[in-house]
Amino acid sequence: MKLLSWNCVLLEYRDRAVSTRPEGVGNAALPPQSGHFENVLVVFTCVEVQDDANTVVRAAEAISDLATQMGRSEIALVPFGHLSSALQTDSAVAVGLINSLASSLRVDSLAVTLTSFGYHKDFELHFKALGHAGAVAFRDL
Repeated sequence: MKLLSWNCVLLEYRDRAVSTRPEGVGNAALPPQSGHFENVLVVFTCVEVQDDANTVVRAAEAISDLATQMGRSEIALVPFGHLSSALQTDSAVAVGLINSLASSLRVDSLAVTLTSFGYHKDFELHFKALGHAGAVAFRDL
């Protein structure tokens, strides 16, 4: 599982089109969504072929640690397959692991919004480099 996090002042997104890769990913897509968040830790995540429940536990710990470092209690979890060339091709498995990650973070008293899976999105990120270690962080679990 790959995680790319940004400590953001603003995140806005809007679903544009159902994704066509990997094959079948669009079958997991729900109706299009959009969202607006302020003062949020944005975590782009990618489920890979080798990921399992243990990977989810490590990812939840890494995200919780980053949220604590950044003083954030709100997380926007964004499925983002562009982080890997070893994507989990079974959409049901990928969605299940991402949902499990969101649930694990909520147990840690974090407000988690999971954005849509299986869409190309328009993004607007407003990120301020405030000098915090970990304001932008990448984790390869």
